[in-house]
Amino acid sequence: MEAKQKHRKYNLLMAIVVFIVAFIGYLGTVAPTVSFWDCGEYICTCASLGIPHPPGNPLLVLWGRIVMMALTFMPDIGSRMNVFISFCSAVTGSFIYLVIVETLEIILGTPDNFRKRLTMYTAGFVGGLFTTFSYTFWFSAVEAVKFNPSLMLLAVDTWILILWYKSKEVTRDRLLVLFVYLSYLGIAIHMTSMLLLIPSFIFIMASDRSKLKDWRLWMMALSAGIVVYNLSWFLFLVPAMIIITGVMSLVNGPHQSKWRLSFLIGMVAFIGFSAQFWIPVRAELRPLTDEGHPVIHWDASKTFQQNTKAYMDYLDRKQYGDENMVSKAMKRRGSVAHQWGVEGHMGYWGFHQTQFFHFGRSIDWDRDWDHFGNLAKNYGAIGPLLMLLYILPTFFMLWAWYTLYKREKYVCLYLICLFLITSVAMIFYMNFADGTRMDIFPDAHREVRIRDYFYAPAFMFMAMWIGIGAGLLLDLLFNHQNKLVRERLAMVAAIAFLASPAIPYANNAPQNNRKHDFIPYDYAYNLLMSCEKDAILFTNGDNDTFPLWALQQAYGIRMDVRIINLSLANTDWYIREMKDLDPKVPISYTDDQIDNQLNHARNPLSKSSEFKLPHAGIKVVLPGADQQQVWRIQDQLVLNVVDANAWQKPVYFALTVSEDNFMGLGPYLKMQGLVYRIMPRPVTAQTQFDIDRTSFLIDSVYRYRDLGNGKLLLNETNTMLMRNYAAVFVQLVYANNEHLQSLKSEIAGLKHFTADSLTVKDAVKRSDAATQLVALQKEYDGCLDRCENWLDKAVSMMPWDMRMRGVREDFLINSNRIESADAGLKEAELLFP
Repeated sequence: MEAKQKHRKYNLLMAIVVFIVAFIGYLGTVAPTVSFWDCGEYICTCASLGIPHPPGNPLLVLWGRIVMMALTFMPDIGSRMNVFISFCSAVTGSFIYLVIVETLEIILGTPDNFRKRLTMYTAGFVGGLFTTFSYTFWFSAVEAVKFNPSLMLLAVDTWILILWYKSKEVTRDRLLVLFVYLSYLGIAIHMTSMLLLIPSFIFIMASDRSKLKDWRLWMMALSAGIVVYNLSWFLFLVPAMIIITGVMSLVNGPHQSKWRLSFLIGMVAFIGFSAQFWIPVRAELRPLTDEGHPVIHWDASKTFQQNTKAYMDYLDRKQYGDENMVSKAMKRRGSVAHQWGVEGHMGYWGFHQTQFFHFGRSIDWDRDWDHFGNLAKNYGAIGPLLMLLYILPTFFMLWAWYTLYKREKYVCLYLICLFLITSVAMIFYMNFADGTRMDIFPDAHREVRIRDYFYAPAFMFMAMWIGIGAGLLLDLLFNHQNKLVRERLAMVAAIAFLASPAIPYANNAPQNNRKHDFIPYDYAYNLLMSCEKDAILFTNGDNDTFPLWALQQAYGIRMDVRIINLSLANTDWYIREMKDLDPKVPISYTDDQIDNQLNHARNPLSKSSEFKLPHAGIKVVLPGADQQQVWRIQDQLVLNVVDANAWQKPVYFALTVSEDNFMGLGPYLKMQGLVYRIMPRPVTAQTQFDIDRTSFLIDSVYRYRDLGNGKLLLNETNTMLMRNYAAVFVQLVYANNEHLQSLKSEIAGLKHFTADSLTVKDAVKRSDAATQLVALQKEYDGCLDRCENWLDKAVSMMPWDMRMRGVREDFLINSNRIESADAGLKEAELLFP
């Protein structure tokens, strides 16, 4: 008893230590404000209790709202959410620690001596911190995204199921009830929670023969488990089973307790899932962010299916297509080499091998086959050794599988299953596109971003297995027949294992340090501030939309600007939202047209044709079918908004919107900083770039916090967005170049005049010319200084971009600023010898 009490105390203390170490690591690298991708959407919806994209994250939204209200001492509302995610991530590490210790306790017994305690606690410490400091997990731990809170519940559920397996108490099935409740509650954070259901069911049935023979449990499990395949079916089947099992559990008989367990499992599964019912309630109140508008109507003239269609479509993710994910997975959208191997945006093995260390120029370098495949060439004789080191954690995990299976097969197979279903099965299920099969699947473009976060559960369980392996190896050493191994080598190994989390920490901390990452906030701020009052701004994707939503609805910045995301503009609910909610968008479509008539349509024009927008009073040349076969809803909406607006409000396209979205409006676009403004008359080549407005914005309005000071390591997304700044700076310099050449010509003429005018009667003219020459020279030098400053800013933002440096040096040489050009070339030579 005393040994158990000591173990409980020390075990809890070590779990807290894992949490503290991880949390401190995160606090040193956490993003200070909003980040790109979905983070802006979640900060926005948590602040406003809005509805995020299907199938929703209501529990995360509610948690986030509470956190934002509680942490008011933190001035940045986005950072409150970021720190909360870091907290959840550190808790996850603690529960992985507990899973490892409980697993080892099954085979080693209660740690009643120092060596056992050292073995088990070291193993948990290693696995817990390898989880928290693995690359993908850390990436999601320092920004407001849903993945790690979901993984926290996965870790808790795994721990609960191991406790259930270990327990000999009659009442141990209460743990199963808790497991089921948390699993279904977790769906309200992310669907990742469902990954445990199938392997856990098999584990329960295989390790408890009484449950294997209980047909009641089978029926309830199949009814509740249908949630993996179809959420809406779950809503019909489980309530029916709850009623049946509830009635039968009230009837006295020898199987009453079995009916009761099935009833409780069904009931808590439904209660856990019921967090999703917050969605239609909140949607009915029409928050500004209300994706899918998933309301439930109560119209007696309509069927139940019609009344609940919007909500069911939301849960079933119909916004992304009607085809089920399982059937979609049967049509492979990428090559085996790209999906399973090393490919920057989707290759599983590239993600797998770089979780704990990487040796290339960056982690992206090691996830690219052109670089990784040439390790021997790039690193000479040590290349093969580096490749061996990459697969060392995998070999160690496989050794742990083999060793644990010999001593405890049920738990071993369950934990192996968790890894395989979150890695191998997920590769098959997610079916990422690599852009090579667009002849078969036209929408199978290469994934727009790095998709490693879908495999985060696999990397968490891999880290868990590394911890288990550490414990098994220490147990082997501490019980070795050789005294030297038992007393010396084992202690050295324990110390080495305790220090080993420093490896992933050192490798991944620089890559995941967001402490100075203000780029998403500042980019969103700059986009909004580019617009005049009450503007309409067309945006294209997540990164030029979600951060802007966050700034408006969480930070209260530029609420007068109405953002129209072109991707969402293909949905009826979004068009109605823009039409009905302030700030309203001028849209001439009636509600009936939006709901029943507005669809994607085949382009009726065989060739490009002129079309007049009657209310706007402008003519546009629409692309013919040879250029654009289909007119999407978003294409029709762009023209409708511009026409219905009739110049009441300023209308803009973000610089990130591609030309094929302009629908013939290109000749009317004037570039002003990070946006194109639609003008009421065609712009000329000389006026299509607004020099005055752009220079005012980039010099006096835009923010570029911590850019170019060396404190921030830019990731792929940041790098791509920085190129938009570069485009503005370069175009501004080129636009000023014509003025510079004109000044240069005038200066040369005046110099010639003052040198050649020698007569007395020209003295006055010569004096006036000299004064004018000084003024022109001052204007020329000032303009040249501004151009050089803009190019210096562009280079400092992107010191790695040699093209930007080339533009700068060419301009300076042509402007006869040889000294500045020479200094820039020397700096480039030092950085890139």
